[in-house]
Amino acid sequence: MELITILNQCYRQKGFVFQDASFVDRHPHEIEVSLVPRKHSRANCSGCGNPRPGYDRLPERRYEFIPFWGFKVFLVYAKRRVQCDECGVVAETVPWARGKHQLCDAYMLYLADWARKISWKEVAQRFRTSWEKVFHSVEYVVNWGLEHRDMNDITKLTNKIHSTEFLEKHRKKPTDFTRNRTLTFPRLMSFMLNALNGSIQAELVRFFNVIDDSYLSAKSVSTAAFCKARMKLSHQAFIELNDDLIHTFYEAANIDKWQWHRLLAVDGSVTQLPISNKLLEHFGKARPHAAMPHVRLSQLYDVKNNITLDLQVESHSTGEREMALKHLNKTQAGDLVVYDRGYPAVWFYKYHRLKNVDFCMRIVQSSNVVKAILESGKYSDVVDFPCIEKSLRRCRKDKISTGSQRLRLVRVDLPSGESEILVSSLTDLQAYPTALFADLYHQRWGVEEDYKVLKSRLNIENYSSVSVEGVLQDLHAMLLTKTLPLVQYMMQNKKFKCYSTQP
Repeated sequence: MELITILNQCYRQKGFVFQDASFVDRHPHEIEVSLVPRKHSRANCSGCGNPRPGYDRLPERRYEFIPFWGFKVFLVYAKRRVQCDECGVVAETVPWARGKHQLCDAYMLYLADWARKISWKEVAQRFRTSWEKVFHSVEYVVNWGLEHRDMNDITKLTNKIHSTEFLEKHRKKPTDFTRNRTLTFPRLMSFMLNALNGSIQAELVRFFNVIDDSYLSAKSVSTAAFCKARMKLSHQAFIELNDDLIHTFYEAANIDKWQWHRLLAVDGSVTQLPISNKLLEHFGKARPHAAMPHVRLSQLYDVKNNITLDLQVESHSTGEREMALKHLNKTQAGDLVVYDRGYPAVWFYKYHRLKNVDFCMRIVQSSNVVKAILESGKYSDVVDFPCIEKSLRRCRKDKISTGSQRLRLVRVDLPSGESEILVSSLTDLQAYPTALFADLYHQRWGVEEDYKVLKSRLNIENYSSVSVEGVLQDLHAMLLTKTLPLVQYMMQNKKFKCYSTQP
């Protein structure tokens, strides 16, 4: 049976081989697959894990495996008992299941992964299994994660916060954080990485009671002391820590890509700030008669891996393209960046070419080149974009090429019957068929969904300061608190998948 070939090739078990597969007479929708030890292999003791001589065999057991083609699959094996000098006579351990579990590790991972997407009841119904098995699968994955937690990222972060070099780099003056204070530099950083839900004073009491209730519970750290201490700190400290985490993630994780590109998206948003003359003067306001100041945010977001690479914080009057231009410093050759309307400009295209970064943008339909493709009825065309007057002035100012640029226009029909035009540097028609672009542009929604997370779950507008530096600290500390658990989860999830499918 082909199933045996598939299992022996894709689900190899050290010391064992899949031998035979057959339908179960009493249950025609079930398949049993038998396993046998490889020739000359020795059984491993379930106690100490060492190879031991055989003693006898136990009755056959069935282990439920991932379903194939709608059939339930069971692995059938009679465990050997071994004579161990340390553990006595015990059953051998098998690599596809743990302890007395009747579910294979691969099947438990499979059920647990589905249980993240739909309800446990639906998972049980879909795969014709019990709710209890789904529960045990989730429990197994959670317990495995707790036992194999990798705290290296947190340890590296903590060590850096406590380092003298990091302190000297991110304090405002050489004399800052030199006196023996309760609110030290590391404690200040740690406190600001805690999401503040209540008043600052209440959060300070809770924080210090947690970290050292034997000493600090009797010592009060006032709101005024916190506000004074944070003004000695540069918000660049949080940016550096976040960059370190992102670098660690991309080095260690097997990231998801789109057509071999790291798929990034850029989008902006505006958020209100507390009423303050300093904030109003620095950041401006959304409308001339508005009372509250507003800050403009822009994110560079990896939509396939759900991580923010860069956050720009500027005044409300700053243009989106200028903020996006700064994002390009966080890109690398081969990246593909997706933009909405408001970004297209020939000079802006040229900066992507200089960085060897590809792009895809939604373009307004008023330009002559766009009107031409709409009138032609074509769905894809490669055309020359001339450098018009505004782009010419910017190119001359920045001392970059003023020539035309060859780009691709793609027409995408919406369910409403309307058409959108995309402009892209992906001019290879064979490598990037026209049919790919609708899905490509749709994936940009990931960055917009992330803003919802920032505003609703992380409460981004709950600022703890009315100073410019304090606002910058809050925003970048918030981004770091979002990045850290995400990086840990992604790394742990990939680690578990590798572990669960290893030969």
